[in-house]
Amino acid sequence: MLSEQTWSFVSGSIETGLINEVNAKGMQGPLRFFELKAINDPERLELPVRENRKALRIPVRIPVTFQMLENKHIAPEIFQGEVVDISYGGMLINTLKEI
Repeated sequence: MLSEQTWSFVSGSIETGLINEVNAKGMQGPLRFFELKAINDPERLELPVRENRKALRIPVRIPVTFQMLENKHIAPEIFQGEVVDISYGGMLINTLKEI
C-alpha cells in the first residue's frame, strides 16, 4: 500500500490497483492508500497475484517511520524501524523500540 503523497511522487512509473480510504479523526477528509501492483522503472517488477492458500513473502530492507492509531486518533509518539518482508497480507516491521 502506498500513501497518496508517495503515489503522487511515483505515479508515472508504477501501476496501482484498488484505492482504499481510511477516515481518521481530526482529518478533513479520508486518507487514501493505493495498492501497488507493479514498478516500471528502472525495470519492470510485478507483485505476484495473491493466492488464498499461500502467502508469498518478499524479503526487503526499507527504513520506515510511523505513528500508531488509537481510537481513530493519530498518537503523537513516532516510531522508527525497518520493513523486513512484504506480502499481500501486510508487512513485517522490526522496530527499534518495543511497541
